[in-house]
Amino acid sequence: MGPRITAKRYCDHIVPHLENFWLEASRQTEDYVYILQDGSSVHTAKYTSQVPRQKGLYNYLFPWVLKLPDLNLIEGVWRLIKTRINARHPRPQKNDTMRSAIQEEWEAIDSQDLDDLLTSMSARVQALLAAQGGQTRF
Repeated sequence: MGPRITAKRYCDHIVPHLENFWLEASRQTEDYVYILQDGSSVHTAKYTSQVPRQKGLYNYLFPWVLKLPDLNLIEGVWRLIKTRINARHPRPQKNDTMRSAIQEEWEAIDSQDLDDLLTSMSARVQALLAAQGGQTRF
């Protein structure tokens, strides 16, 4: 197991990439991009809030809402894997066969699967706005 992520490590190693991504995305869209982080203690630490403020990013961080639907695309990948595993007959029941099935389904994800998930993002955001941050079908 590698070193545990701390607020300092997050700020030293992740925030610079986040800042570069934010600058590039804002430049490409010709508008400011907002950043949503989850409620991880690394994201909510006092130290972590100081660094984005110094970099001018703080006003572009949405506060974490506990019941906010997860818009992270990886969640769609996990859902796809789960659906495919549940469709298997017989469905894996033991740890070793489940591990193998997860690995197989992970490797079976192709660019079309990812394109479909990415394409659904606009509808996800629109549904979230229409529900005023409440539950959606996604």
